[in-house]
Amino acid sequence: MTHRRPFLFLALAAGLLLAVFATGCATETSSAETSDIFEAAPWPSGESLQYQVVNGDGDLLGHGTLESMADAGVIALHQRYVEAETPEGAEPITDDITVWVNASTFRPERGERIAVGRDEDGKSSTDRWQWTYGVEDGDPVITVTHDDGDGEPSTDTLRLRDHYYDNESSLWLWRSVDLGEEHEAFYVSVNALERSQQTVNLRVPQTEMVTVPAGEFEAYRLLFRNGRAVRTAWIEAAEPHRVLRWDNGSSILELLP
Repeated sequence: MTHRRPFLFLALAAGLLLAVFATGCATETSSAETSDIFEAAPWPSGESLQYQVVNGDGDLLGHGTLESMADAGVIALHQRYVEAETPEGAEPITDDITVWVNASTFRPERGERIAVGRDEDGKSSTDRWQWTYGVEDGDPVITVTHDDGDGEPSTDTLRLRDHYYDNESSLWLWRSVDLGEEHEAFYVSVNALERSQQTVNLRVPQTEMVTVPAGEFEAYRLLFRNGRAVRTAWIEAAEPHRVLRWDNGSSILELLP
């Protein structure tokens, strides 16, 4: 059965590898020296931001909401995407992702994702993922369970490298890093959906003006490169450093008023 997936944001999510957000901007090379890049969360607890999702031609694909909530030393980061138009009588295509991270380190603790799609006949289908981070034999690991509604759920475990962050937390992580011009860093992004991890090269080449539906802003341009492709995010220069635009190469996320 062929499913039409909502916004597997090449992640989107929001996100850096295939999730919301396969961004195609991470490198398989693990030889680069990675480091922790999270500095401090500039956003307030309870923040809710609205976005539109368009393709390269500017056609509206859907809408997204990014929300965060802090409680007892843990931050819940939630993304929800809904298609722009739903055929009459059909269930909307949606994508809901939540990741819980440590408020002090931004190290992920667990996550879940529910994606509702449609097949070619318009029949709805639901995929569910749940993942947890832990330790085995002294090494960090992620355990992922996937249930596509057909047969028994599958479970896999991946041993992780140091300096890792969850791919689905990327749209918040990028707001928390050193945004000084010419800043460059490497870190590890973990993609629970693909059961993979990749070293990401993040660089801040300059500030520039950017216009989105929410208005015109001075922004830091962040580049993510692996030698074959470059992906770009524009982060508001002023606090709370909102993500103004995120171009993952196939779709573009833009901040709404």
